[in-house]
Amino acid sequence: MFLNKSPTSAGLRDSMGRTFLHVAAEKKKVRIVSFVCRNRSLSSILNMQDNDGNTALHLAIQTGSLPMFCALLGNRQIRLNLPNKKRQTALDMSQYKIPSGFFDDQNSEARIHFALKVVSARSGGCRQDHFEENYNDQLKHYEKEELAKVKDSTQTLCIAVVLIATMTFGATFALPGGYRADEHTNGGTPTLSGSYAFDAFIIASTLSFILSAMAIVGLIYSGYYSHSRKIFLLVALYFGATSVTCFTAAFALGLYMVLAPVAHKCAVTICVIIPFVVLCNKIEFLVKWVLLAHHYVLELG
Repeated sequence: MFLNKSPTSAGLRDSMGRTFLHVAAEKKKVRIVSFVCRNRSLSSILNMQDNDGNTALHLAIQTGSLPMFCALLGNRQIRLNLPNKKRQTALDMSQYKIPSGFFDDQNSEARIHFALKVVSARSGGCRQDHFEENYNDQLKHYEKEELAKVKDSTQTLCIAVVLIATMTFGATFALPGGYRADEHTNGGTPTLSGSYAFDAFIIASTLSFILSAMAIVGLIYSGYYSHSRKIFLLVALYFGATSVTCFTAAFALGLYMVLAPVAHKCAVTICVIIPFVVLCNKIEFLVKWVLLAHHYVLELG
């Protein structure tokens, strides 16, 4: 309401040369930044620079807020290549903010840098040797923090994949429906064998066990070979996540085989609900990329 009554007050600055948009970007106030980007009467402050030469886009990148960055990127009046006093553009700052981690391609900073490259943002005129020196110092700081996180996450991942392997092994030999009696033809074989659901159950259980075992091997090797630790951990994480998917599928198929003859609708409902577990595991990844894709279209016209 204050801005509606006095639009000129939007350009007021504090002692550091910041407008209210700069402060909102620093404090990660996404709603305020989005409001400014939608309001054409406030477009004059979008590219204002503070005493350090930073615009709201610089500060959004500095805070690592992907929703706030997307709101600014979607406004075509934003100047992507304005340098600050250090002669760093938004692209330079985004590269500097990418932490060195084992999963650095999954964080917001990496996605921000990728988005700027897609819309053809350019680097500034900062000296490359100074930039690399600052970046390497930041790299060492992140690596120390990352090693502590990796130690804890590796222990958790190891326990998880061992549990999955144990449960899958047990489920494979404690088959739904049990076994045929010895005096019958083909005695000792599964009673539900021969159906597509049974075949799918066996395949899913086998894949889950094998992938869990491979994840365990990857975690073991990651403790011995420090130079290739990242590769082994990524492989272990991928195999572990895939084994969870296979185990979930085996669980759904096992219930379907048991319930389908007596409660077909219930069995189908379970098979429909179970895949949402897999989707929930990737929901953050999907939301971030959908959010970025929407603003790519707006920026590229």
